[in-house]
Amino acid sequence: MSKPTFFSADFISGQPEVELNAQETMHASKARRLGVGSEVKLLNGQGLAANAIIRSISKKSMLVGIENEIIVPASSKNLALAFALPKSDRQRILIEMLTQLGVDELIPLDCDRSITRYSDKIELKWQRYSIEACKQSQNPWLPKLSRVRSIESLLADAPAGLGVLYADIGGDACHHVSSISDDLVMIVGPEGGFSDREFEMLGSSTARAVKLAPDILRTETAAVVAAAQIIAASD
Repeated sequence: MSKPTFFSADFISGQPEVELNAQETMHASKARRLGVGSEVKLLNGQGLAANAIIRSISKKSMLVGIENEIIVPASSKNLALAFALPKSDRQRILIEMLTQLGVDELIPLDCDRSITRYSDKIELKWQRYSIEACKQSQNPWLPKLSRVRSIESLLADAPAGLGVLYADIGGDACHHVSSISDDLVMIVGPEGGFSDREFEMLGSSTARAVKLAPDILRTETAAVVAAAQIIAASD
């Protein structure tokens, strides 16, 4: 059985003790019913984890003593998912699943046919969703949340060596994509599909169209299926 897991962005290597904030403390005391002496796991979202023991706990703070550190190096491969935003009730599922899968970067995409637009309020929600997913899955790496991009700017700013894929039911099967590059970005459009203008930009670039399933998928489903297939192909 896995230990209750908590998050602290302030946790750095070599600390003997770490004080957790009120939100983590409430989760420990109210939801998990933990007390002094309970064994827990601590993550900082940057590859550092630790086994720890609760030393003290109050209403607003909790002090944990570090028993032993676990450093998980970053992967030599990098996968970014650029996707149009689904409706708000489906965003949480999307962010949580991509975080659990170990996607390295999440890029909100502003497409011609996007219905939902990115905002600072959405960014804060996504940060919370990804932290919760890291704790649940014990993935020690939080995905990077990047600024909102258009397809045009994403293609124009793509560095040399970056492999670019985009979801298209007319594309090739998503096999052996890991051989394209160790650094990949997968582009998933809105449920209304890419506009003719966006298809023209993608088609005239070096981006490769990939087919994810026999039928058209919802945005959040397509993003998760794409991530899972790419990660499986790279293992």
